[in-house]
Amino acid sequence: ASAAGRWEATLRNRLGTPGPPPGRDVLPSLYDAQRLGHVPAAARTSLATKSAPPSTVGPSASIVAWFAQYQCLTCGKVPMALEARFCCSCGDPLPLPTLPQAGRQARSLAEVAEAAAAAAAAA
Repeated sequence: ASAAGRWEATLRNRLGTPGPPPGRDVLPSLYDAQRLGHVPAAARTSLATKSAPPSTVGPSASIVAWFAQYQCLTCGKVPMALEARFCCSCGDPLPLPTLPQAGRQARSLAEVAEAAAAAAAAA
């Protein structure tokens, strides 16, 4: 199996497979024909992909996945800053790991990233 295949399997195990789309009663705007207007399907593409190269549109999947492992245990919000110590939604402390080199809990995600980089450089 390739690295891409293993990564896909890991994401599928963690996130599950997508289910059916929500019904009209849950998300009526998804089915609203007036919302889409009379624009042909080809013209409904996102402007974000036309205005900036894909690499600058948002963080890469690997970065998002790294942050996702530290999501809030209370509300499930994923932190989006290395300085994060508390959830930006509910204020609860984030589940930061214990740093093996320091023998204590990390103070922020930046400290976790630094420890991971140091361990990778040493290997």
